[in-house]
Amino acid sequence: MKKKNWWEEPFDDRWEILEIPGVVEPRQARSRRTFEEILRAASELVYEFGLGGARVQEVLGRSRVGASSFYGKFEGRDALLEYMAALFWLGARDEWGSVLDPRRWEEGGPVSIVEQVMNMLVGWFRAEEAVLKAFLLHALGEPEGRRMKRISEFDNWLADGMIALLVDGEKGVGHESPRLGVRVATLQSIATVRSRLLFVGREGEDGISDESLADEMTRGFLGHLQLVQEKES
Repeated sequence: MKKKNWWEEPFDDRWEILEIPGVVEPRQARSRRTFEEILRAASELVYEFGLGGARVQEVLGRSRVGASSFYGKFEGRDALLEYMAALFWLGARDEWGSVLDPRRWEEGGPVSIVEQVMNMLVGWFRAEEAVLKAFLLHALGEPEGRRMKRISEFDNWLADGMIALLVDGEKGVGHESPRLGVRVATLQSIATVRSRLLFVGREGEDGISDESLADEMTRGFLGHLQLVQEKES
């Protein structure tokens, strides 16, 4: 599903959308290259070592950027992590927007849609496990809840996409309140995979494989919508 690293999106296309406090917009080409090096280094460290890996000194060492250059662009570690999280969720919307494009599923029935999306969801959380956990832990440390709101907004945006596929696409959902049913089923699925992959640990530690997890999530989703897997060939 991923075509390139989420921190490598074109700079001009993202700045006005993000506008994170404590982050200074680079105005010159050299400054922008430095900005990108900081993002690259910090992202690599988070993937390798988790949230604790993105300390300023480690970022400076990995990026070979001086402290004055770093603090000229980011107020501190929190501003850097918040910018990275905002950029990540922006990229995630691009990825999942293509997945949930109704044109992709014109020939699919509700069962096959749910099965495939649940498998993709588990695979995506597995691939992005390190940054998803880092950004969630970082968000939990903010009393105002602004960072958690960004995560919640993404979850509900995914639910909107599933509603568009299954309800607006007239896929025959049998729930008495189909829009509510799809939203709840989607949010439950996201919460399940997030908890399982981010807090339980590596695949198989609790005896549940990723394949089994996706299958059980599919069963739960379809059961909530009063659909049966065997109905669709």
